[in-house]
Amino acid sequence: MMRNIFLITVIFFTVGLSANAGIGSVTIDGKIYNQLAFRPDYNFGKFGLGLDLYFYIDDEGKFYEKTWDFSGNNAVETLLDKVRYLSYGKPSDRFYFRVGNMPSVTLGYGILVNNYSNTIEYPDIRRLGLDIRTNSRAMSTQFIHSDLKRADQAGLVAFRATFPLAPRLKIGVFLAADPDLTKGLVDSDDDGYPDYFDHSPDDENSYSRAQDTYEGSSSTYDAACISEGFDTDGSTTLSQDELNACLGGTDPGFNLDVNDFVPGATLSKESVTGAGIDMSLILTRKITLYSQFAQLMMDKEGVGSKLFDTDGINNYEESLGWGAIPIGLGFSFGPEKFKISTNLEYRLNSRHFMFGFWDQSYELNRASVISDTAIRTRTNSLLNYGELNGVFFGMNMSMLNFMILDVSYQHMSGETWVNDGSVTFSAENGYFKEDEESKSLLAKLSLNVSKIPKLKIAEVYYERTNDTSFDLSEPSLNTIHGYNIGYEFSEGVVLLYKGRTTYVTDIGNLGKLKSNFSLQFETQIAL
Repeated sequence: MMRNIFLITVIFFTVGLSANAGIGSVTIDGKIYNQLAFRPDYNFGKFGLGLDLYFYIDDEGKFYEKTWDFSGNNAVETLLDKVRYLSYGKPSDRFYFRVGNMPSVTLGYGILVNNYSNTIEYPDIRRLGLDIRTNSRAMSTQFIHSDLKRADQAGLVAFRATFPLAPRLKIGVFLAADPDLTKGLVDSDDDGYPDYFDHSPDDENSYSRAQDTYEGSSSTYDAACISEGFDTDGSTTLSQDELNACLGGTDPGFNLDVNDFVPGATLSKESVTGAGIDMSLILTRKITLYSQFAQLMMDKEGVGSKLFDTDGINNYEESLGWGAIPIGLGFSFGPEKFKISTNLEYRLNSRHFMFGFWDQSYELNRASVISDTAIRTRTNSLLNYGELNGVFFGMNMSMLNFMILDVSYQHMSGETWVNDGSVTFSAENGYFKEDEESKSLLAKLSLNVSKIPKLKIAEVYYERTNDTSFDLSEPSLNTIHGYNIGYEFSEGVVLLYKGRTTYVTDIGNLGKLKSNFSLQFETQIAL
């Protein structure tokens, strides 16, 4: 009762101060709830605060209280889950930070971390990121953390420091890491069992049907298992392995559905680190020359830095590679109503390197299940990248204060891996073919909706990175496209549609992909 009173109080407090509210629906544990969300924004001098106060109410008017659980260790995460962002200053200020959602963040000139987002899975997964920067004549720094709430599951931890060598010449050193890519597997109830390997993915207290049955009458099962000789060490106490063998077997006849997944053991920890250096020369206020170099390194627990195929069986003796941008040029030109900012780069890399390893889609394909016994990580995909060189072009164009176009394109030539038709990667199953091409394309078109009656947001986007073909009928794991449309159908009431399509491996059909389309529908109400 007191909790409901507290929630209602929060609602009224928010209504009095909030900029907008959202109404929609969500499915939790197979049950449909009405969603009421308040997303207020506050400004206090240089401080900015955005909240994400959401409430799920069933058809009987009862709150889904799990998202407002302040008991025990849940209190801190519950509070942090309601912070959309907390910021201070601007990135160019002497001191700046932003805690919360990070729609797009780049480290330095982007050779390792380029347009990374920790919101790509929002609202299913709410991450509390950190971007903190300092700027002075002696040194500038940037630190990025993708999720402070689940620090042990963070997909990105990065740092960069720059130092002046001369009045217009700077040198930067940087480091980026994912401590364990296997943590990228979705674990909805945070019990250590990824959803695919969890018999009850929405129940933190249940992970195995056999275990659930056992706990209902443990003494009976223990006695039967011991009498049938499953206590192999004679301790009169069954280990988990001994118990699973008994419960899952046909003798003594239980034949229960045992979960063999063991957190921290079934999947080998796999980390990746990137380190590098860059230099920049400011020619004028609008023209900058720069150069970058980065090396990727990995460590798979138990096997060091060896690369593995997608089944984790065949090892490939080469380690991860390096990438370099010997020369890059950044410049801007044009009047305010037709302003263009551009980047031109010459790029080259060794085998097993990807420019912008941490990009917009990173959290989607950081790790994915491809079979009952195998997962594919981001580093697995690097097996296919050979020696390449080519050019990169990026452009941001503002046209007549009406339309903003962001486009980047990379065209590389050299080696790419050619598979002989087998589903596994190994030196015996394929080879690096020369005179091949690899392309990347990112495009986003946004309209200034202030000039269009009733329209509140209008943008479309497409991203596809490091692919040999751009046949739209054959997307890749690195393909994302979607749209965001907001329409005001009455004063202060906006219908918001967010559609996004991503692609994942079709489990059980290795080598094939399936599309995942998500549509977020919401009614926003100005208060």
